[in-house]
Amino acid sequence: MKKKELIEQIAIQSDVSQKDAKLAVDAILSVITRGIKRGPVHISGFGTFRTRHRSSRVGRHPRTGEPIAIPECTFPIFVAGKQVKDKINS
Repeated sequence: MKKKELIEQIAIQSDVSQKDAKLAVDAILSVITRGIKRGPVHISGFGTFRTRHRSSRVGRHPRTGEPIAIPECTFPIFVAGKQVKDKINS
């Protein structure tokens, strides 16, 4: 599902305009993004957004095989909650 489709579905289910649904989706995504910079964001019944750190390492260029340095990075992850997992698996 793309962001546009998500906005359309929220507008339909909430009986609001697509403009209002877009504002709501953008606000939620912004709050989650800012929140995971400070620590995990837990949404009861849905899951947890948090960051994970990956140390720098040496990799290989796929075509030439020569070693390249891959810098360290921090990236977001999502862990689905039990209720979401149950709905997917049923």
